[in-house]
Amino acid sequence: MQTIASCFFATFLSRSHWGRYAMLRTATYTEMIWINLCDAPGGPLVLIKNSLDYRINIVALFAYLIMGWCMQVLLVSGWIVRYMSWCKPDA
Repeated sequence: MQTIASCFFATFLSRSHWGRYAMLRTATYTEMIWINLCDAPGGPLVLIKNSLDYRINIVALFAYLIMGWCMQVLLVSGWIVRYMSWCKPDA
């Protein structure tokens, strides 16, 4: 049971999809503020200050949050497995 859960979290959630998606959204937002909208009133600095007005940046921050939770679950599950194997009575 633990092996299946840790493999699921390690391959699907923490490494592959959430990390790539968050990096893609962050890169897209960076491209948007520095290249596509560089002639906006106030320039890129105003866009950086108002970064939460853009949905793409909120999605990237949410993906980083989910990725962080998944990494914490992996860490805690590793501690639990080590602790449970350490506390087994000798038979």
